[in-house]
Order: sequence, then C-alpha cells, then structure tokens
Amino acid sequence: MIVKAKHEKWYKILLVLLAVVLIGSIGALLVQTNFGKVRIKNISIITDHQQRLNATMYIPKNASADNKCPVVITSSGWEDAGESWSYVATELSRRGIAVVNMEPYSHGNSGMFYQQGDMALYRNMYTDGMGMIALTDYITSGVLDFIDTNRVGVTGLSMGGICTWTTVQHYGLQYNAAIEAAQAMDSDGGTEITNAEMDYANSLLKVTAALPCGSPPNANNGFNGDALHVNTGCLMGSYEECGDLVSKGNSCITGDAIEGIDFINSGKYDNKINFVEEGKFYGDKSENNLRIIYQPASLHGSIPIVPSAVKDIIEFFTYCFDTNTSIANNSLIYPIKLAFNAIAMLALLALILPLMDLFLAMPVFHTLRANNEPPCVPALTDQREKRKFWVGVIAGGGISFVTAFITMPLYMKLFPDASSGTPTAWFSIAPMNLMTTWTFLNTIWVAFWFWFNFRKDKNAGIRTDEMIGWRISKKELIKTFGVGIAVFASIYGIVAFCKWGFNTDFRIWMSAIKTFNPDKLFAMLNYWPIYFLFYTQYSLLINGAFRVEGMSERKNLFICGLSNSIGCIILLLVQYGVLLATHQTPRQFVSFWNWSDCLVLAINFWLLFLAPYFIRKSFKKTGNIWLGALVVSLIFASMGIMKASMTTTLFF
Repeated sequence: MIVKAKHEKWYKILLVLLAVVLIGSIGALLVQTNFGKVRIKNISIITDHQQRLNATMYIPKNASADNKCPVVITSSGWEDAGESWSYVATELSRRGIAVVNMEPYSHGNSGMFYQQGDMALYRNMYTDGMGMIALTDYITSGVLDFIDTNRVGVTGLSMGGICTWTTVQHYGLQYNAAIEAAQAMDSDGGTEITNAEMDYANSLLKVTAALPCGSPPNANNGFNGDALHVNTGCLMGSYEECGDLVSKGNSCITGDAIEGIDFINSGKYDNKINFVEEGKFYGDKSENNLRIIYQPASLHGSIPIVPSAVKDIIEFFTYCFDTNTSIANNSLIYPIKLAFNAIAMLALLALILPLMDLFLAMPVFHTLRANNEPPCVPALTDQREKRKFWVGVIAGGGISFVTAFITMPLYMKLFPDASSGTPTAWFSIAPMNLMTTWTFLNTIWVAFWFWFNFRKDKNAGIRTDEMIGWRISKKELIKTFGVGIAVFASIYGIVAFCKWGFNTDFRIWMSAIKTFNPDKLFAMLNYWPIYFLFYTQYSLLINGAFRVEGMSERKNLFICGLSNSIGCIILLLVQYGVLLATHQTPRQFVSFWNWSDCLVLAINFWLLFLAPYFIRKSFKKTGNIWLGALVVSLIFASMGIMKASMTTTLFF
C-alpha cells in the first residue's frame, strides 16, 4: 500500500505511540520482575469441578527444589481482575515470596461457577472461595517443587477477602473434624489424641497465614473464629466505603469494636483482650495463633495500590514466614510499574486516531474520508443561541447526575438474576448492567434534546443535514463498520501481544484493557448495541449542536468533555467528600445510594471526558458521525466486559 504524503504525519504519530506503548509495557515488565530477579509464569488448572482456573505466578529466580520459598495466593474483588494485585505481587516477590494472582471463577479467562441456581456466586464464594481452595490444594500438592508447602499464605480484597476467610476456615473446619474424630471413644487413642492423629489434623491446615482485606470479621463475610487455627490478620481501610457494615458504622474495627475484639480473641490464648490496638501483634506465630488488625488510610478498592496498605501486607507475610530479606517494608518500587501501566494505557487509547487514518488510507476504505470538513453551526451571535448552547451543556452534566440516582435501584429490578449472583444467559454482568441502564437513560435525554432543537433549527434554516453528518449509504456504512472493527481488533491485538510478550496489562486503577476469551464476545452482543446507540446520539449532539463557528476546537472539546463527565465527577465529589468528612458514605442519609454502584459509574469519568476527542476527530476525518461512535462504543463496552464477574449459563 502506498501512503499518501499528506497522511505521513499520522504514521509518524502511530510509530511514536507504539513506541510509548512498548516502553510502558517493557518498563512495567522490568519493575514487576525486579529487573530480571523474578520470573513470571501463567498457569491454568482444571479444578475438581471441571472448571478452568487461571493465575499468574511471580517466582523469585533463586527459588528451587533446594531453596524453597513461601507463597501467597491472592484474589481480586468482584469488579476487578487478577492483575489488580500485580503491585502487591511485585513487592512480595522481590522479597523472596512467590505470589499467585488468581483470576476467580467467572472473572477474566477463568471458567464459571461450579454451582448453579439462585445466588450461585455467593454460594461459590462461601464454599469454594471462587476457586481459591482448589488453587491452594494444587499449590500444596507438591507439584511445584520450589514452593515451601509449610509456608502458604492467602489474601484478597472485598470478594477476595471473603474468599480468604472461606479458604482458611475450610481447612480449619477439617482440622476441627479431625480433632473431634480423634477424641471419639472408638478412635486409635480413645478420648486421648495420639501423635499420629494430631499430625494428621495438622496436615489438613494447608494455609499457614491469612490476611483478608476489605472484609471485616463478621457474619456477613462468613467469619468463624472457631475455625481459625493459623496466623491470621485483617486489613480494613480506615475510609472504607462499606464501613457502615461494621458495628461502629465508620470502618473502625479496632479499639472497643466488637468485631476486632472477637477476631483477636479467636487466637485461643489465655489472656483475652477487650481493647484492640491497631498494628499490634497478638499471640505467638510459632503457636499459629497470631492475630493483628491493620487500618491504613485507604479506600476500599485502593488497598492494593495505597503505599501504607501495601506496606502492611508486606509486613504481615514477611513476619509470618520469617522471610530473610534486607528490603525495608516501606521500600516500594511498584509505583513505577503503576506509572508505566498508566502511560501504556493512555498511549494505547491515543492510538485510536492514527489507526483510523491507517485504515482510511487503504484503497478499499479511502472513499470514507471527507474531502472537506462539514460546516459548523453558525456562531453564537444572539442571546437565544448562546442560552440554548449553555443550557444544553449544563443540562447534559446535570441529567447524567440525576439519572445515576434512578439507575442504582432500577438496574437491580431490570436484571435481578445477575444482581443477586444467579447465573443467567443474557445480561450476565452486574456492573455492566448498571452501566448499560445508566447509558440508556442518558441516551433518551440526548436524543430528546438534540432532535427537539434540530427540528426547530432546521425549519429556521440554522442547521442543515450536512452539519451533523448522519446521512450515509449502506455501502459506506458497511465500510465504516469494517474500519471500526479493524481499529478495535488492532487495539486488542496490541494488548494480546503485550500480554504474551511482557505479561503486563493496561491499567489506571480499576479502569483496564485486558485480553479475553471468545466466550466474552457473546456478552458483547448484550451490551455493545446500547453503548453504540448512546455514542451515536452523543456524536450527533457534539458535532451537530455543540460544534459552533468561531469557538476554538480546544475550548469546544473541553466543554464537551466536561459536559459528558461532570455528572460522574459530582458523584465522586459527593461520595468521597462525605466519606472523608464523616467516615461514612452518603447512603447513611440516602436510602438507595450504593457506594459500589456509584464507584462503577463515576470511576469512568476520565474516559467520558476523552470520548468527545475521539468522536470529534473521527467526524472531521469522515464527515459522518458513525465511525467515532462505533470505535468508542466497542472499546468502552469491552473494557467492562473483559474484567468483571460474568454470571452466565451459556457455557454449561
């Protein structure tokens, strides 16, 4: 293919951005491998329930059959993927501890739940730890000769914290049953426990250290102090959004908090306490009755990336395992990896525009390129037009804020199965159901506002069909879909290459682009059409109503981006303003406020801010609204689908 000279700059930009993506990925690889001192390996096992369970291992290079190392198994929360723990894995592995970042059942590329029926997600969580028990059995089976099976830890966040409680208590209950059997009259030693019986009971305790995070020790999380026979800690952020689930109602489980007292006293030592000091070790690790509570200054979902929380996790496991390391607990390098991941992700998203140019330059698609930029809406010269413009901008942000309050209770009624963790064939991802409902409600508003005003303005001769670029032939529409799918496939091809070559992902906190199995494409059929409808309407709005003559492109796009994202920004300000001020989320005084729903909606504010840039630039390239809406909807919808929990029945 011969590239025209006028497009050469885009190819230079394309190459530069690809170089930045590679630099970000290689930089992240160097940090997470401790500059070659840690080996990263992907593993996949088939559990006893015939489900695939995927995980990523971080293995210190000096680990061997003659130099065994301890291991920590981690689990993400319900609304994130295994890579969210890569930062903790980076720090533990450079201190000589192997780490296994698990993708729980129904997450990422792991299989679905082995149980079916009502609330199967929760039943799998409380009975199998979403695969953590199966993975622990595998790790402790001796199949990995470099692992010290006498030093095995488990940890996880939120849902992963519950899985941690489930796993460590699973083995504790087996221990209890063995002790009870050993005390039976018909046992080998009668009511006396023999050494052999005690050795057998101890062999059932496959976990030696456990640290649930973001999941306080109470009945809601399945806490059973009688089943804890190993060194156990509990980490709860002091600014947990779900802090009202503890007795004090403000995330506090230290001091005279009943949860903390019951947890510490589960250590089975003589001197019981009635007041808990944060960060103090209780009990004796040599007796496997150590207890400790950490309360770093952290939000719920940020625990794996907040330095104080990561330091506490390091302290707990290095202390429990007697790890011989000269690296201080507060000597952290993972923020560098975090920065590299963010740089790579931003460069990856920026690649959308030069990739469009790449495909539009091809002979089969070049007819899609506009010869001239479509005309703008006439300059805002009279007060009526100015007022209408700013009303549209402000109302757009306000409506998105208001619809969030409608969405939070509504989506659970529209999609009750997925919301309750019950497998369902369609619309099987609860967080995506939330986003899709919110998106659809905002689509209605955008459609109403635009068409109401366009009809009037067209009759007045202010706007024309050419200004909005919605007319397109069937042939050109098919070509547009070809370009859009090619851009989408190219982006994910780069993601797959970086995953294969560097074992890194593209991530900014909870926003991530990751690889996926073909089964996730079925989920796209559920969600993408609604995203596409929204961004098509939105493309009409910002290109046919907000693109006005005489206003600089930079200013105009900033206004459009702010209008698109301000509702989410306000949600964040309300939730976290109240939380920081009171240690409680707004649901304390707004009955239908759900902090996790709010976060799922609002955390995407930066993507919503960037969306107008992609849509406007593609509009100016093609003269129509379709290409930008298609690409943005494909990428944004896939980002949610590829990492969150999917409760489907399609593959059983």
